[in-house]
Amino acid sequence: MLLLPLRFEHEILGPRPWLNPILAALCAGVFVAGWIGGLSLDEAELSRESAPWTWITYGFVHANLFHLGGNLIVAWIFGNTLERQSGPVLHALIYFLGLIVAGAAQLVATPEWSVLGASGAIYALVGHEIARHPRRRLRFVWWFVFRWGAFYAPVWLMLPIGAGFELLAWLGGDHSIATAAHGAGFCVGWLAGRAGRFVARRRPQAETGERAPIPYSCEDYEEAGEERAP
Repeated sequence: MLLLPLRFEHEILGPRPWLNPILAALCAGVFVAGWIGGLSLDEAELSRESAPWTWITYGFVHANLFHLGGNLIVAWIFGNTLERQSGPVLHALIYFLGLIVAGAAQLVATPEWSVLGASGAIYALVGHEIARHPRRRLRFVWWFVFRWGAFYAPVWLMLPIGAGFELLAWLGGDHSIATAAHGAGFCVGWLAGRAGRFVARRRPQAETGERAPIPYSCEDYEEAGEERAP
């Protein structure tokens, strides 16, 4: 069975993202260079003996097309919405901090491994959105044999879905998934999101003495003065 997020029910309007497309293009370009161009990417992977710059480059190397495609889909949805809401600087901070912490966590958990892929950074983006707007609705699509469909669900459902798929893979004998990296990246994003939620509520309170509501759906964004996406 295949289950993937597709888009948010109501997207927040804001400046057109530019950092997220660049990160996605770099991931895709590196994969094409290695797959079609025959470029060796082993030195870009992160390990306990690798060069310091691999703490960044490992996030642009992916094992196969499925690995790359899944990461790009989730990164496109969550990276774009974060960049529209908070700008490219916060997006970059969460993305690369999540990437570095995720790599460190995986090396501690499995020191014999080489780590690759942007999953830790992308879990940070997901964790941030769940912490900020847990009930924001996300459209999911599913496919099983000859049947497929779609449904809307709160964004927090990404957490049990991700954990469930990793558990099924582990039970099926696939022990190559970087679970420690995923968990560490998610925690980085979730903590950043909780901090942002706290600041957003306290800022109006400092100015007016009243606490502002935290928007989590399209209607709440309208009440908070945000524009509704068409």
